[in-house]
Amino acid sequence: MALSCLILASVVAFTPPLAAAMNATDDKVEVVSTQERIELIGGGSVTGTVLKEDADRLFIDIGPTIVQLPTRSVISRTRLLEGKEVDSDSEIDRIYRIGDGEPLPLQEAERNARSSVVRIMAGGGLGSGFIISEDGLVVTNVHVVEGERDIQLTVYLDDAEGGARKEQIENVEIVAMNPFLDLALLRIPDAESLSLRAVKFAAADSLDRSQKVFAV
Repeated sequence: MALSCLILASVVAFTPPLAAAMNATDDKVEVVSTQERIELIGGGSVTGTVLKEDADRLFIDIGPTIVQLPTRSVISRTRLLEGKEVDSDSEIDRIYRIGDGEPLPLQEAERNARSSVVRIMAGGGLGSGFIISEDGLVVTNVHVVEGERDIQLTVYLDDAEGGARKEQIENVEIVAMNPFLDLALLRIPDAESLSLRAVKFAAADSLDRSQKVFAV
């Protein structure tokens, strides 16, 4: 059986705008300015960060306030990075990796993904997430960690026999949160000593309806 698409156990819908808004450096994650210029019917325009959108509305942070625009009023949208137009995501540094899209047998895909899933303990509650970079960045939901100071997680590292061993991590740092998307970015301390494995994402345009989805 070939694995067409894999969604990890955290059930987090990770979206490119969150990743594009952050650049990983050796010791921190730097938030950069990624916005959109939205041209409207009637000749007007709005420039800001699109926080959330659905079939009917866009929610846009324009600085002093958040505005809602009906999608039917939008003519075009242009991505901006530090105020300059960008044609595609390739011009924006990613802190996650896109896979080559080749399908894998189910057991091999599960084995590859297993070490990217983490269990999160925060304030007596439990959640999950997944590793997006080998230097210790983890994506989870805001509601898992919001308001918590003592965050721990368990990683499942590959062992010499092809299995997995548990490693308990304390003092996990919250790097960024987006409550509109219910996404949070965490950092594992001293990640370089753990040989972490980051999950590979599929490009959005490579996914189709009716593809198989598995939870790990």
